[in-house]
Parts: sequence; structure tokens; C-alpha cells
Amino acid sequence: MYEQNRDGSRGRLVEEDSHARMLNELQQDSDMFGFEAYALRRKYPTLKKAYDNYKTIWHLINDNDSN
Repeated sequence: MYEQNRDGSRGRLVEEDSHARMLNELQQDSDMFGFEAYALRRKYPTLKKAYDNYKTIWHLINDNDSN
């Protein structure tokens, strides 16, 4: 929810619901999955290892929740 300025325009953000926060986070995270992100993971082994660990944990949780 935004404040309204005196001139009727939208002012600063005063409240954000959970759905809006989730969409904002999805947009921020989307750059982690493109070609440039893949190239960075190839360039930096520590980043690749962390990403691989994330994927492993994600699959363990997701597969467990599906059952």
C-alpha cells in the first residue's frame, strides 16, 4: 500500500503484502538462472558448489513435500 501525495500521485510504500514481497523476490532472483549466471558459476567454483548444494537441498525438500 502506498501513501497518496497531496497532488494525488502515489507516494512512498508504507505496506507490502506477502504476495507482493514474494513477486519482488522472484524478480530479484531471476537473474541467478540465465546464461550469465551459468558463466559465473563456471568461473567461480565456490559459487558453483553453493548453487549445487542449494539445488540438492531444494530437490530433497520438494520431492519430500510431493509425497
